[in-house]
Amino acid sequence: MYRSLAIAALTLALSAPLKAVAGSAEFDQAYNAYQQAVNAKDLQSALTHAREAYRLGADLFGVDSVDYANLGINLAKQLPPNEQEKAASLLKQALKSYKKAYGKESDKLLEIYARLIETDFDHRKSHLNAMLALGEEVYEKDSLAYANLMLEASRICMRDSQLARKGRSLAGDALEIIKEKAPRETLERVEAEYVNALWAQGFSEDEAAIEHFGTVIELLEDLEYSHPYALAAHSRLVPLLEQSGRSDDATAHCLAIAQMKPWDNNQEQKPLFRQEPRWTKSAIQRGKNGSVVLDITIDKQGFVTDMKVLESEGHKDFVRETKKAVKKWRYAPKFQDGQPVTANTQVKMEFLVRKG
Repeated sequence: MYRSLAIAALTLALSAPLKAVAGSAEFDQAYNAYQQAVNAKDLQSALTHAREAYRLGADLFGVDSVDYANLGINLAKQLPPNEQEKAASLLKQALKSYKKAYGKESDKLLEIYARLIETDFDHRKSHLNAMLALGEEVYEKDSLAYANLMLEASRICMRDSQLARKGRSLAGDALEIIKEKAPRETLERVEAEYVNALWAQGFSEDEAAIEHFGTVIELLEDLEYSHPYALAAHSRLVPLLEQSGRSDDATAHCLAIAQMKPWDNNQEQKPLFRQEPRWTKSAIQRGKNGSVVLDITIDKQGFVTDMKVLESEGHKDFVRETKKAVKKWRYAPKFQDGQPVTANTQVKMEFLVRKG
C-alpha cells in the first residue's frame, strides 16, 4: 500500500503550537487571521497577519523564546523574493533559539537549515552541509529517514546551478538506500525515481531519464486513480522520446495522458512536444512582426494530420515555417466514451522582432 512521504522533519506547517498568554487578544486575532489566510491560500493576507503576529509576539513571548522563533519562521515563509535577506535573518535568529531550547543535535533544526539554503544565497552550501551533517547525527546514515532527507536536499539543490552536482549525487545515494530498504509499493521509491529522472534530464542523459520516468509509471500503474507523478512522467517522456526519434513510443504516453486527464470541451488541447518555427533570412531582413493562426486536426494518436490557415499577418515565410513546425507537434488526443477520437484545435504563432 502506498503511503505518504516521510519527510516530517521538513514540514512544519503553521509552526509549533504557541503558549497561551493572558491579555493577548490582539495577538490571538492576528495569529488566527494568519492561520486562516494560509489555509485559504491568501498569500497577501498571510503576509500581513504574519508581520502583525511577529510584531506583537516580541513582548508576549520574549525575543529569545521558541514561540517567537516560530513566529519568525512563519513570517520568513511568507516574505516575497525581494525580502529574502530579511527571511534569512529571521531564520538565523530562529536557529539560535532552537539550538538553545532543543540542543544543537535536534531534528527540529532540519527545517530551518532547509529554508536557510533557499534564502541565504551566499551561505547556502554551508547550510546544506550543516543539514546533512545533522541528519547523520539524528538518523542512521543508511536509514530511510536519512535517504528522505538527502532527497529533500537534492530537490533544494535544483534551485542553484552551483549545487547541481551535489544535488545529483544526493539523489542517486538516496535512491540506492530506498531501493534496499523500502518496498516498491511506496511513494519514497516513486519520488526517488522521479527526482533522479529530473537530474538525468538536466544533465542531458536522456536514456537514463527515460528509464527513471518509465519506472515511475510502472510503480504507479496498479493504482485505481491517476497520480500526479505518473502524469508528470508521461508528459516528460513525450518530448524525450520524440527528440530521440521514437515517435511510436511517445504515442503510448500521449494516449495515457489523454485518459488520465478528463477532457473539457471548452479547453484547447495543449502540445506535449513542440518545435518552434524557423526564422528565414528574408523574413528577418523585412524586420516586421507577424502572426499565423492555424486550425489543426489531431488524430487518435496525438499526431497533427491536417491544418488550415485561418489568419496570417506579415511575411509569407511565417505561414510556411509555422506549418512545418506544427506538423511535428504531439498532443494528447481527445477521448470520448473511453476511446480516442480525432479532434480539432487552434494554434496561434506570433513572430516578434526585437529592435535596437
